[in-house]
Amino acid sequence: MAVAEVRAVRDMTHYAAIEEKAREGRATAISCPSALDTRRLKEEVSTLYSRVATSPDGDFHFHRGPNYAAEFLGYDLHELTALPAASTASFAGVGNPHSIGSIQPGETVLDIGCGAGMDLLLAAKRAGPSGHAIGVDMTAAMRERALVAASEAGLNNVEVRAGDAEELPVDDASVDVVISNGVLNLVPDKRKAYSEIARVLRPGGRLLLADISVETPLDEDIRCDIDLWTG
Repeated sequence: MAVAEVRAVRDMTHYAAIEEKAREGRATAISCPSALDTRRLKEEVSTLYSRVATSPDGDFHFHRGPNYAAEFLGYDLHELTALPAASTASFAGVGNPHSIGSIQPGETVLDIGCGAGMDLLLAAKRAGPSGHAIGVDMTAAMRERALVAASEAGLNNVEVRAGDAEELPVDDASVDVVISNGVLNLVPDKRKAYSEIARVLRPGGRLLLADISVETPLDEDIRCDIDLWTG
């Protein structure tokens, strides 16, 4: 698991260096193999997280819920208890982006892969009535839960949009803070995803990222196995 804060720049110089390391075999590749069926991958990911949304207590290979978030990831359990259960029960993040940097009142925050909205609602509370929290998710069941949770929490500064990380439905240079939690590892074209983040962030904007990384490059057979992508 890795967490990082990245200041937005209008070029991809730093990311180009990471890409060069990937070519040399010193980092995880940033794009999927050409043989991978990316359409099927996205369908499988969406199907999986639809089940997490509708049956969060079901049998999954990853942890979920507010107690997991508090005990293992450092969230404030009292703060999570104050949120609607619709947003916290289906939480399946891998870290705590809110522990990386603060969100200021009045800021516009984008949550990529917002899921049922736990991180999104926390961001909305921090941004306050003068701020704006936008969630983007490709899974309809997750978007519905996030909207229900925002309504139950009385948060009028929350918006949830259909979309994915490779093509964000967000205007250029319109966001102060991007957060994401355990999502970009599932994106086939990571370079495109990071380019989209750079596009929507205002100059000086911030990326608060919690995600999974591996130290050893994976061979092509493993990277083409959709069952391994989705668990």
